[in-house]
Amino acid sequence: MINMMKIKLLLLALLFTAIPKNMWAYTKDDVVTFDNLTYKVLVPEGVPDKDPSLMFVGTNVSGALVIPSHVSDGKGVNFTVTAVGSHGTYKCENVTSITLPETIETIEKSSFRDAQVAKITIPKNVSKIEPTAWLSMKAIPEFEVVTDNPYFDSDSDGVLYTENKKDLRAVPSNIAEKKGETYTIDASVKSINKAAFHMNPGLKKVVLPPNLETVEEGWPSIAATSELEAFVEPTTPGTTKFEVIDGVLVRKAPTPKRLVLYPHAKNEENYMVPTGVKEIASYGIAGNQNMTSIDLNEVTNIDISALVDLGKLKKIILPKDLKKKGLKEGAFEGCQALEEYVVAEGNTDFSAEDGVLFSKDQSLLYAYPLGKPATSYTIPDKVKKIGTKAFQGARKLTTLVIPTNVEDISEQAFRQNYRLTSVTFLEPSKITNLNGYSFWQCPRLKEVTLPSSITEIGRVFEACDSLHTINVPDNSKLETIKESAFISNTQLKHFNFKGTCPLKNIKENAFAKAENLERFDFPKTVTNIGRNAFNGCKNMKAAKFDENAAIDSIGAGAFADCGLESLDIPKNVKEIKKEAFRNCGALEKIKIEKYTTKIHPEAFKYCDKLTEINVDKENSVYSSVDGYLLSQDKEELIIFPPGKANDKFTLLPPSIKRIGDYSFLDCRNLKNVIIPNKVEKIGKRAFANCIYNHRTTKTNQKYPSVNL
Repeated sequence: MINMMKIKLLLLALLFTAIPKNMWAYTKDDVVTFDNLTYKVLVPEGVPDKDPSLMFVGTNVSGALVIPSHVSDGKGVNFTVTAVGSHGTYKCENVTSITLPETIETIEKSSFRDAQVAKITIPKNVSKIEPTAWLSMKAIPEFEVVTDNPYFDSDSDGVLYTENKKDLRAVPSNIAEKKGETYTIDASVKSINKAAFHMNPGLKKVVLPPNLETVEEGWPSIAATSELEAFVEPTTPGTTKFEVIDGVLVRKAPTPKRLVLYPHAKNEENYMVPTGVKEIASYGIAGNQNMTSIDLNEVTNIDISALVDLGKLKKIILPKDLKKKGLKEGAFEGCQALEEYVVAEGNTDFSAEDGVLFSKDQSLLYAYPLGKPATSYTIPDKVKKIGTKAFQGARKLTTLVIPTNVEDISEQAFRQNYRLTSVTFLEPSKITNLNGYSFWQCPRLKEVTLPSSITEIGRVFEACDSLHTINVPDNSKLETIKESAFISNTQLKHFNFKGTCPLKNIKENAFAKAENLERFDFPKTVTNIGRNAFNGCKNMKAAKFDENAAIDSIGAGAFADCGLESLDIPKNVKEIKKEAFRNCGALEKIKIEKYTTKIHPEAFKYCDKLTEINVDKENSVYSSVDGYLLSQDKEELIIFPPGKANDKFTLLPPSIKRIGDYSFLDCRNLKNVIIPNKVEKIGKRAFANCIYNHRTTKTNQKYPSVNL
């Protein structure tokens, strides 16, 4: 007969175990919303010597946005708002005015996405503003920096500078309305930062300051504004390190003359880089829609992304003295009308064939002209390497053939090949380096057979939205599937091994979110399945392991949120980590082999249909009775199968003396339980979150055991 006093005491203990901590537990980068304002946690509570802090990232508030200096969650945590920035898709699209608190110290990139405001006041404690802070707004506002801010400055036109107007940071979009089509930069300015001029309609000329020392290069350029026709040299003498040649901004000698920025609206069809200019900066010539040809003349050094998005450009002429070391791979990008590369006679390092740019011996394919009308292309047999961004934006190509001699495909080589449906790697392949993002954004690519020679694969097919089948050929050398390799391939259904493959490592998040993946047959050689490797594969009903599989551990969250219905754990697995099978809603039974001696009590959390955990009789640590996971001596309940929970009284094995830590944690359907007379101890958080069916508590609080 059950001792009723024990039952009362145990039910009372169960109740206390379910009570959450007096404050919500947050972690860094958590996204939280209070009063319709969304934040990212920068510093959670409990960090030594630091107060909890937040970064504002977005709101659905319309009209005036007033960001508070402090936020309370109502559960005991008080945050200070110290930054604004961006996160994911959060926006401020209905915001028309912004008030920042004095606690703000940092304004990060892409702040206030889609907001349109007339003015922003910069408070006194703001010490850091990213150059791209304002680029996601609908227009660049006017700025007013409070007088006691020691880091930044502003003027009567709303232009933002660093203190004493040393660095030009941002010019408002309405500057032409105030100053006309020519704007003169303040004479105090010594440096122009990226994105200083951005979205400035009506602005056609910029007069430089007399003592300019530095101009930031790269994306975004200092003047990515579509109507700018020319830079103008200062009207007063000074010590500037820059000059203007026919409206183009150039860094002067004694260092090699460097073309820094060609105005977006400069109206010249056939452009020759000025004599004496030896270098072109990244994004030095970008966005111009008038240029049809360019002669690089005496240029000997061309940075990556030097010529970008020149909509009418048809021909690029490479000069005689340009050497291999002077041309960065990916220098020419997004020129959709480009029909040919031409190499000057006498050049010893480059060649062009049918308009395609190669090294002299054709071992390196540098760039494919995007305006070529062909829909298919077979890479020449001599090519060993396909350069960075070589085919980026080749929107007409539908089929590609990669010959056997190719050894290296560089990053973004085939990015944005929007019509590409077929890629063939001829065998025997020699490719050993298939870089990440090689086929980024190829939305019509559906099936790919990998080259047999690669030993690892990463995010090669990023954002290939239609990719549904990956084939690994027989005799493949593939050993590692890298972190997040297929995390963006949500349509992936089949990952087929066509024969032998020495695969060893499936890294963290490798197939996470591949919700259409149907099954995975693991090669015998796999030794490691990393954290969250198959997390979110909702339609994966089967995971098949060889009986003698080498795998010795299953990582935390490895099969979380999967559609697995049953699984036999390979006999060599020694450890199953936390939440390895969390929320596998279809999983009904699982078999534990004799060598599995470490199972985290939360390994099967939220598996609401799991009724059987069956343990091999030769296991030295665990045993099972009626599907319960017990200690080997059957005296401790390790895991209660969540599928056994119901509205009726749940009977536990009569042999148990201890209820282990976390053993019933988050059993959402558990309503009543009868605990045997022999039970003397209930472990920490054993019944946490069981009474409240839909309550989720983010807490690491350790509840004391109950001794009877």
